[in-house]
Amino acid sequence: MPRSLCDLPKCELHIHLEGAMRSETLSALCAKHGIAQPEDTRGKTYDNFDAFACAYRAACECLRERDDVFRVVRELMED
Repeated sequence: MPRSLCDLPKCELHIHLEGAMRSETLSALCAKHGIAQPEDTRGKTYDNFDAFACAYRAACECLRERDDVFRVVRELMED
C-alpha cells in the first residue's frame, strides 16, 4: 500500500501528440511529405503565442497519413 501520493504511479493526463513528437520523427515525416522542417524548438521559450503557434502548425502538417499518427502514438507510448 502506497504511503503517499509520491509513491503512486503517474500517467500523462493531457498531451498534444504534435508537441510530443520525437525530433527524429519530425525530420523523417517532413522529408516523407516534402515539408520544410521547422527549427529545433527543444528548450525554446516564445515571446508570444503566434511564434509558438507557427512552430506547432509545422508539426501538425507532418501528420498527413494514418501511419504517421500511429507512429507518433507508438513512440510516445515507448517514451
